[in-house]
Amino acid sequence: FHPLEGLAIIAFMPAAMYLLPIHLASLAVTAAFLSGSILLAHCGWEVFPAWWYRVPLLNWYVTPRLHDLHHLRRNCNYSATLTIFDR
Repeated sequence: FHPLEGLAIIAFMPAAMYLLPIHLASLAVTAAFLSGSILLAHCGWEVFPAWWYRVPLLNWYVTPRLHDLHHLRRNCNYSATLTIFDR
């Protein structure tokens, strides 16, 4: 995670709110979901049931187990929330 990446993420919200009519509640829900996803992925505990990984659409979400696998290789560009770019 590079500091410029963090700045780009932070700068995106005001820019998006300026360019598009985004309701503040929608922005708050999105920010809470992304923050919760990041915290969950880094918690180190598997909180999802085994069947979660057998459902194709649910398997796109980065769980703690997938996030640990995600950190095994450092020479690739990975997604933060979806596993689409890990494949």
